[in-house]
This record gives sequence, structure tokens and C-alpha cells, in this order.
Amino acid sequence: WDMMKTKYGSLMERASCRQDVRYIIGELIGELNTSHTYIYGGDNKRNAEAVNVGLLGINYRADEKNNRYQITKIFTGSDWSRKAYPPLAKPGVDVNEGDFLLAVNGLDITTEKNFYSYFIDLADKQVTLTVNSKPTLEGSREVVVKPARSESAMRYIDWLEWNRQTVEEASGGKIGYIYLPDTYNGSATDFPRYFYSQTKKEGIIVDGRFNGGGLDPEIFLQRLLKKPHGYWTRRYSADQMIPALAVDAHMACLTNRYAGSGGDELPYEFRWNGMGPVIGTRTWGGLVGVSMFIDLIDGGGLTAPDYRIYNAKGEWVVENEGVTPDIVIDIDSKKMSEGYDTQLMKAVEVILKKIDENPARFPQHEDFPVDKK
Repeated sequence: WDMMKTKYGSLMERASCRQDVRYIIGELIGELNTSHTYIYGGDNKRNAEAVNVGLLGINYRADEKNNRYQITKIFTGSDWSRKAYPPLAKPGVDVNEGDFLLAVNGLDITTEKNFYSYFIDLADKQVTLTVNSKPTLEGSREVVVKPARSESAMRYIDWLEWNRQTVEEASGGKIGYIYLPDTYNGSATDFPRYFYSQTKKEGIIVDGRFNGGGLDPEIFLQRLLKKPHGYWTRRYSADQMIPALAVDAHMACLTNRYAGSGGDELPYEFRWNGMGPVIGTRTWGGLVGVSMFIDLIDGGGLTAPDYRIYNAKGEWVVENEGVTPDIVIDIDSKKMSEGYDTQLMKAVEVILKKIDENPARFPQHEDFPVDKK
């Protein structure tokens, strides 16, 4: 404490409000070099009410020549997609990519104002849009929609599906794709939706980039680690594995510097289980976990990390180190802007090579026994 007082003494003398105290405590926490150690909130104040903005679940461009906004992409989603229901993708909504948005509730929409300014306080409210395939009111039509409060889930599902379809096309249908956004409820929601339909793939990419952590990812890896121990065969039908949802596929795990906590443990355990190469960039390095959240009198709180991981040899692992991939490759920003994910395609390349070198095959069973008299 004397050392900290000497180092931060001038700051402490100037501390005249809780914000300064939080800052000082945060600086002290930084000296611990320990993950999951935070101070947050507090000093409760009255806050102004947020103003909502209605969102249509689209990308658009400004057509400066005609002073109009044109829809370039309408996000779509399945009914099971995290309750993400894009407003313009619902049945009966006659709006198409390429259409111009001419008015909302009779108010003319032009590029003279920010696009979102026309949708202030319209989230979750029925509105009437005037749209047309050309930038004029002549021949236009009106549609009633309900703008959403957020597009996050819509854009997340779109990115996920783009990755899956990219892998499907690049591998000729041989490789599946499963994204794990965390090691908690997010993956508990998404994993079953993608796992069951892809257990018969020859390869699987487990994407753990940007993984926000949560708990131990072992529960997800157990499903991928199930191997067949027997087979059923019948006439005029494809043979089946036992268990039916066993995975006999070449795999790779993607990760990056934005994956932490359980997101660190995912590639660590993937490698330990010998499931395949880890591809990407070194992870965050935060595996001193926390289960102690302490409330403070001013409405804020702090955390007290209380457990750390070590391996079977008794060695401390991952914390302040992260997991370094077997194949280090970063995102190429320019290529990504053109729709080419260098990390994802590297995984496709690696798995296709493994499939070519060691294709998965059912064992050849013996001839059917014949009883002779």
C-alpha cells in the first residue's frame, strides 16, 4: 500500500469524487496483472431517457444524383434465429433489394438528412413506408412494417450464415461450420441448431473467434468428440453409425485475440484433445476465473477472481499468455472488405488437404454369413 500511495499519492490527494476513487482502484487492480478483475458502476445519478431509433434491418446507399436512399441489402433470418425477425423480411412485406425508401408515415425521406433521423422514436411501432423500384413517387407503393430496436441479432445471424455458406461452397459440401459465440448461453442456443445437421460432414470448422467466454467449453467439445463404435447396415440403404450422431470428421478450430476466458479455454482444450489444428491469432490470455461479485454501497461493484487453471503436470497455463495457434494467420483487412476471410479460408484449405490425404470411410464389413447344411 505504501508503494501504491507513493506512486498514486498525487492522484489520491486530488480525488474529490467517486469517479476519481474508481479510477485509482482501477489503477491498483492493474498492478495485479490478473484477468477478470474489475470495478464498475457506482455514483448513481439520474440519467436522461434514451431516445429509441427504429431500424429496418437493411444496408443502404445514398443515391446523391436522385437525393434518395436505396436499399442494397435486406437481412433475412429463420424463425429459430435468436428471435431475430428482420422487419422487411416478414411474409407479405412487399419491399425488395434495390427499392428506394421515399417516405415514412408520409414524411419525405431524402439524403439531405441522416437516414436514421427519420426513424427517431419509431422502434416497435407500426409505420407506413413508401417505396418504389425507382426514385420517384409515381408508381410507388405503401407497406406497413414495425421497425426493430436493434439489428445486432440480424447482423450476427447474417455473418454466421455467410460463413457457413462460404465454407459449404468452398469445400463442395464436404466441410461443416459451427460458430461458438461464447461458452455460455449463446452457444447453448446456437450449437444444437448447427451441430445436428452437420454431423455427417467430412470436416468441421469450429469457429471460436470473438468468443466471450462464460464457463468451461467441455460440454460442447464432448459432442464433437463422440466417435462411432459400431455400424448398422441394411439392404437398399446407407449404413449408419452408432451412436447415430457421432462425428467422424477432420476438424480445425479458429480463434483470435478477441477470444478470452472460456474463449481461451476453447482452443486450449481443442488442442489438448487432439481434435485438430488451431488457426488464427493468439488469444486474450485470461484464465483466472471469477465467481465473486461484490456489491458496493454506491450501487457499483467489483470482482474478486478466485480460481486459476493448471495442467496435469501442475503447470500454470494460459493466464497472461493466451493460446498461440498452430497456424498463425491474421485477418487481411483489404481482402475481408472484398468478402474474403483469410482465417476461415485457411481452415478450409487445411481440412480439405486432410480429407484428401485421409478420407473418412466406413469399415468394410465381412461377407454376410450363410448357414450351410
